[in-house]
Parts: sequence; C-alpha cells; structure tokens
Amino acid sequence: MRSEGADNLHWVWHVNWLDEPEQKWNAFENYFPGEKYCDWVALSAYGPTTPRMEDGTENFAFKMREAYPRLLKIAPGKPIIIAEFGCDLHNKHCDAAEWARDALADIFRGNGLRLSAFAGGMRGWQNDDHKKNDTDMIIWHDENLTRVFREALARHSDKIQEAPLLRNSTGD
Repeated sequence: MRSEGADNLHWVWHVNWLDEPEQKWNAFENYFPGEKYCDWVALSAYGPTTPRMEDGTENFAFKMREAYPRLLKIAPGKPIIIAEFGCDLHNKHCDAAEWARDALADIFRGNGLRLSAFAGGMRGWQNDDHKKNDTDMIIWHDENLTRVFREALARHSDKIQEAPLLRNSTGD
C-alpha cells in the first residue's frame, strides 16, 4: 500500500533468472508479494560470475526463455526491467564483451520481450582472500566491453528515453 505523498516512489520486485537452489520450494514465484504490492518487476541474468566458474555460459536469450514467461505469468501487465546482466571479465570460458553484445542485441531486438528498462552489469565483489578470484563485471574495466555498450547504445539511440519520467508530489 502507498502512503500519501509517496506518488513518486515505486517498488521494484527483483529476482534472478535461476532459482538457486533449483528446488520447487525455492521457485521465485513463491516469493512474489502480489500485484498490489509492487509497481515493476525485474529480472537479472548473468553469465559466469567468477573468473573460474565453468557453468552459466548459456546466452542471455536462453536465460530469458527460461525465466521471462514465469515472470509474465505472475505479474501480467507490470512493467519489466532487466535489472542486471553480464559476466565476469576474467572468466576463461566466456568472453564478457561477446556475451554482452549478444544480450544487448536481444534486448534491443525485443524477441518477444516486453521490457521497460535495463541496466548492465556494473559491479564487482570479493569472493575469497585471493584477489585473482574476485568478480569484476564493471563495464569500464574492459575496453572491449565498454565499446560494446557504447556502440549498442548509439546504434539504438532511437529506442532510449532521453530523460527519466518523474512527477513531483502534486502530480505535475
């Protein structure tokens, strides 16, 4: 429920494309609070998220085919965001720039996806006491990945909103 004066505050319910652990009790549908409690729904899809990870190399389209219909089923009519996507820059099993290029192409092409927004993988984290095992998905840390994003955003600039749509508390 929204309180008075909170017209500009929207709640986004966000899940990962893969239920981990992959058990029926842990399906993301079980955590959905209900349509009246959220304004947007968001999905994240990653390739390998650590330098050594061997699985998870499936492309973005595969991950969307698995999770997107489930999200539509539980939240029909809600705006959908791709909250995060990407993979570790130093993974030997998956080229982060190539994975992102394909993901961005899928996002802009649509391929049956009804998306309202997206954000790229722009974060990193420590996995253990060894720096070489840290996750790095920060776009500007890799020249090729930076170029992929710049080129895709320039190529599809006609599909990108110039400024966010914000309303003040009076509704203007």
